[in-house]
Amino acid sequence: MKPNSLLLTSVALLCSLGTAAQDAPPVELTYLAQNIETIQKVMCSDDYFDQPVHYTPDKYQILDVDGDGHYELWVRNGNNEEGALFTFSNGKPVLVTHENYRMRMSINGNLVTVGGGAGTGAFVNKYYLIEGSKAVKAPFIEIMEATPDDDLKTYYLDDQGNNYPASKAKAFLKRAKPTHEYDPDDMGWQEFNMCGKYLKASTDITLRERPIFVEPDIAKNKFVALCEDPVKDASAYNRMIFKPHVGNVTFTGNLGYDNDLYRYGYKLNDPSFTKKMFRGYQSHEACPVVVKESFLRTHNPLQFSRWKEPEQIVGLGNDYFLKQIADRYENRPIKEIRWIAGCEANERMFYAVQFEDQGGVALGSVVCFAEGELVSSWDNYAELRGEEAEAHQSVWHVDDEGDYFSIAPSIHCMMGTNAGLELYVVRYGAESYSTMILREIGDQFICIQSDYHYIQY
Repeated sequence: MKPNSLLLTSVALLCSLGTAAQDAPPVELTYLAQNIETIQKVMCSDDYFDQPVHYTPDKYQILDVDGDGHYELWVRNGNNEEGALFTFSNGKPVLVTHENYRMRMSINGNLVTVGGGAGTGAFVNKYYLIEGSKAVKAPFIEIMEATPDDDLKTYYLDDQGNNYPASKAKAFLKRAKPTHEYDPDDMGWQEFNMCGKYLKASTDITLRERPIFVEPDIAKNKFVALCEDPVKDASAYNRMIFKPHVGNVTFTGNLGYDNDLYRYGYKLNDPSFTKKMFRGYQSHEACPVVVKESFLRTHNPLQFSRWKEPEQIVGLGNDYFLKQIADRYENRPIKEIRWIAGCEANERMFYAVQFEDQGGVALGSVVCFAEGELVSSWDNYAELRGEEAEAHQSVWHVDDEGDYFSIAPSIHCMMGTNAGLELYVVRYGAESYSTMILREIGDQFICIQSDYHYIQY
């Protein structure tokens, strides 16, 4: 296991312990979560291209390339066609350089190289040194050209296109410390849309409240809140929300720790309210959340409609909407698209989309339109492994058989907040489900809280 993979594995284990781990080192993960929109803008502003690009940061890796104990950030889009490297200064990401399908980035120790073809028989390299968590750009570019005799001629040019002394260029490169070469295909990339879990719980309007998803037994008026981390003030949770409905609840007791989850019991003060709150839903179809009264000071439960089985599947026949999806995903062919929810209050429409596989990569997304414009998405890329049948056995989730709609998030609450629209969703798998809070940040939905639930049979 590579050092950076080991680091992230330990961070993941810390996060499984609960909210306190969100404030744990490495602090650069918090910097990442606090600067999502800055990173998004960088990914859409590659100076190498004449026209604006439409890439989003889909995966990331933190790595200490110069060995000073502070981490740098490497982000890429889901197709590996666009990426960027950042250092951090005073908690803010500082762009080092871009990479794209023409100019690829490689990192060896603290030496960063961005290189690509520069015409027939020619290759260009740009160099950066990371020293003390700061980037030093080489004052030259390196040109390698094939000669008529099939030799390779190497020379250097400064920023004005003038010859740069080879001795000075080599002196700059000798400052490099090639301690470890990072292989992008073997780095254990993390999903960018999950990085919101590293926001500081103490200062975030939602995480400081710690909403808890509930397994309901509607007929018996019994509601069990489950979460991976213990809640000290479970008795203070006195409101339950499902869709736009808010009911008063009473804490009935600590139900202990079982199957890797802490459990807390609640009941509606007015049992008859279940008829209004859960009208049209059975217990296994609903996943409300319990919160403290203070939660409602910053969160407005929104009225919305949503698809659920066995309702007829609704596709998308709006050519203008389809054109926007095509533009955002660079005309990637759509395999199937389904309507999943709509919120009239803010003119939002949500669709789940499964795209055709491309280059050994599968993509399923939830796209959001606001007032007729595609404004954000929750993108789920997955690398396909093995041959056809094997590759599609478990793509996004264990035993999903390559069907994105079987594991696409189902929405149970929507909250209007000053921090962004929030979706309270459940994502089902073969033997488990995950509860998540997704927040719209920039043009992406980012998970800020999640709990994993193993289903016992």
